Amino acid sequence: SRPSIALIMLGTNDVGFVNAYAFRVNMEWIVQTSIDNGVIPVISTIPERLDVPAARVLEFNNIIRDIAARYQVPLWEYNKVLATLPDAGLGPDGIHPSGSPAGWVGNGDFKAANLQYGFPMRNLTAMLILHSLWQQVIMRG
Repeated sequence: SRPSIALIMLGTNDVGFVNAYAFRVNMEWIVQTSIDNGVIPVISTIPERLDVPAARVLEFNNIIRDIAARYQVPLWEYNKVLATLPDAGLGPDGIHPSGSPAGWVGNGDFKAANLQYGFPMRNLTAMLILHSLWQQVIMRG
């Protein structure tokens, strides 16, 4: 396949055991490799994790924001979106996004009731970003 856009969500699991320098190097490599291959990388901030200090998540999200600014690539502020949801959009384990009570089908259903959960909101914001890029970049050629 020949993708034109890559949605990159990296770091939620890394935040607990990878040092910030290694995370930055790895994320920059992914972004640069995408760009070198003609793919627009969209990098996502990571959600909070209840088992990791909030300062650590903030550190990783600031690295992500810095990379997006330095490479001038789109930033997907998933962390900020989740922060507006009940339980910060997290499921019972405090790590993974919460899912719609309707199950996986509900995670793709963007009715208001489902948008109180992390997975449906992730899917909706991904679609909004893709639509915006399609309008601003792809259609304008």
